[in-house]
Amino acid sequence: VVFVAASDAVRAARAKARGWVDGELDRREANQATLASKRARAEAVVHNDGDLAATSAQVAALLRRLASRSG
Repeated sequence: VVFVAASDAVRAARAKARGWVDGELDRREANQATLASKRARAEAVVHNDGDLAATSAQVAALLRRLASRSG
């Protein structure tokens, strides 16, 4: 399980960019497991507050790590 983390501000900005009304992100998150519990269950965390290149680098490193375990 991989948890993709982003700050509250980044998640809110992305929701707004999708056209979500104020409060929609909070409403959806209230109907899910908490972010803390999702993070606690995860084997790995990818931080997604930065640009695409930074996130892609983290994903590539994670894939290398996982591939090295299986081979």
